[in-house]
Amino acid sequence: MKIEDCRLLIISGPTATGKTNLAIKLAKLYNGELISADSRQLYQGLDIGTGKDHPKDTNIHLIDIITPDKSFSVAQYQKFAFQKIDEIHQENKLPIIVGGTGQYIDAIVNPDKATYSIKPNPFLRFFLNKFPVSTLQKIYCLLDKKSFLSLNKLSMDQTINNSFLVDKNFNIILQGDPIVNMTIQQEYVSTISVFKEKKQQ
Repeated sequence: MKIEDCRLLIISGPTATGKTNLAIKLAKLYNGELISADSRQLYQGLDIGTGKDHPKDTNIHLIDIITPDKSFSVAQYQKFAFQKIDEIHQENKLPIIVGGTGQYIDAIVNPDKATYSIKPNPFLRFFLNKFPVSTLQKIYCLLDKKSFLSLNKLSMDQTINNSFLVDKNFNIILQGDPIVNMTIQQEYVSTISVFKEKKQQ
């Protein structure tokens, strides 16, 4: 499946900003199903600590799929997410990615990174774990200075907006109940970044 050929809506933002409630409203409005992009909500039995939602009348996928004693990589998430996106499209529905785990969202909108196909190397991880971050940064800079200097220069929203996949981006300040009037373009990925208005001190 080529992500650039898909209709897809992404709702991202910080914790406890109403992303899921907004996604449910849009799913009902646009005949959609939700796919979680939360690295903690995929674990079973962590409902309270992760703020996990279980909407009664809207499907949400990729929650409660593994037990807490199991590991789960970004590459695994990407595989599961693409599978669900394809299944939802086959039902002529709109896939709505909702969550705040940036790596998961990045794995969907930028799926061709070579690192997703690299198998874990336990020995290398054990060896590198012995060094402080500052030493690892120096090693990385020596090996690939250009990539090192590019780290943390763009926010997630800027990275997505610079992608050819995105047709529109909406920044929403929630004031009470999240009700949004907008038209979602059908050809490309649209993104919604959700924030809550800070209360005056």
